[in-house]
Amino acid sequence: MKKMVYKRVINLMENTRLSKVVFYLMVLCVSLIGFFKGVLAETGGKDAQWYPANLFSKDIDFYSFFLENFNDWFMRSVPNYYYQLYYLLYPISSVSWESFKLIWFLGNITLLLFFLFQVKKDFNFDYKKMGIIFLPFFIGFPLILLFTNGQSTVLILVLAYLAWKHRDNKWLLPIFLSLLTLKYSFGVPIVFGFLLMGYYRSVLFGGLITLLFPLMYSIQFNLNFVSAIFLPFKVSTSPTTRPLGSGPGDLMSLYGQFFDGPLLGINVLTISLLLFIGLFAFLAIRYRLDKKTIFIGSLLFSLFGFYHFGHDYVLFILIVPFMFNLRFFKWMYGYLLIFCLMPRIIRVWDFVFESEIGVKPFMMNKYFVMFNVSVLIIYFFVIIRDDIISKKRGVKRRYINFKDFKSQSQENLLMNVDS
Repeated sequence: MKKMVYKRVINLMENTRLSKVVFYLMVLCVSLIGFFKGVLAETGGKDAQWYPANLFSKDIDFYSFFLENFNDWFMRSVPNYYYQLYYLLYPISSVSWESFKLIWFLGNITLLLFFLFQVKKDFNFDYKKMGIIFLPFFIGFPLILLFTNGQSTVLILVLAYLAWKHRDNKWLLPIFLSLLTLKYSFGVPIVFGFLLMGYYRSVLFGGLITLLFPLMYSIQFNLNFVSAIFLPFKVSTSPTTRPLGSGPGDLMSLYGQFFDGPLLGINVLTISLLLFIGLFAFLAIRYRLDKKTIFIGSLLFSLFGFYHFGHDYVLFILIVPFMFNLRFFKWMYGYLLIFCLMPRIIRVWDFVFESEIGVKPFMMNKYFVMFNVSVLIIYFFVIIRDDIISKKRGVKRRYINFKDFKSQSQENLLMNVDS
């Protein structure tokens, strides 16, 4: 009886009603702001892929159409995603633009809530912990910007998490890996991570599933199959997409700050990326890195290695739970808090001191981009180094399973009550 009463007290302390209310209020506020800016605003959802999906429903080769008619293209919905996305959108591709924006927004919110509930359940976080670790995104710009622009990063982090969660399912994993490559700037590095983990069969079958989509597309529009495979990349590397701007923390954007040459080819960028890929593979094989280390490393590499805007920092919502108990988490959390609040800090600074720093000029300044790239690379190597050191010291498990941690803590407390 004494045990049961104390156990209830512990559970009440960990899941207070106030923490729960505050957490849901933060989610509600972000959702409402995202709805007003992404759905109701006239320029909201400008990156949502309605136009290419709508062209697809009218039996038009939208990739080629963009390359030939980019001056008359609708908003900023450049079709630089891979084929899977447009086949997924096909059932709603014929609806109006206003209806599509609403469906896209509701889909993002649903996926975000699904992910948050999964994290709470799988890591056994209470509402207080959930509110604290995701606070930078609830009060910062990446998540709101994602809803405002109608981006798809939430879908990517959900697919990545499901791929990790079902990594030992030989049927589901290839499907999730294939779907991940619809945004290949994230998907390819993550798939490479699963390859380093040893899931060769799933990666192979995931690749074959992916190739089915350009095959169907090439048959539908009478295109060469090999050319169709690279058609989305042709769109993404086209000079017509460069004016969209640069990101605040990736090597491709940093390269664009110093060089005018193309992204593809033998240059500083491709050599740097190949060195990172080779070093990542060497360290994973040589030191038999923990699968979670490889997974987090692939997420970080996808963020700093390939072209991304600020809203793609939402991927940290997936990274944070895995790194929560590591000793350098507070430094990463502090960095995230500053990064996510940076636009607000700059606006306050401009107002108080009547300066004209400007959010975009600052966030895309080459020194700020260089700083962010450096921080992400440091985290990438620190987490690998931490794993290597742990193995040298004979520590078998670096990552605490929060379900085990919580149950052990409760058992210790209950033992103290008995004594």
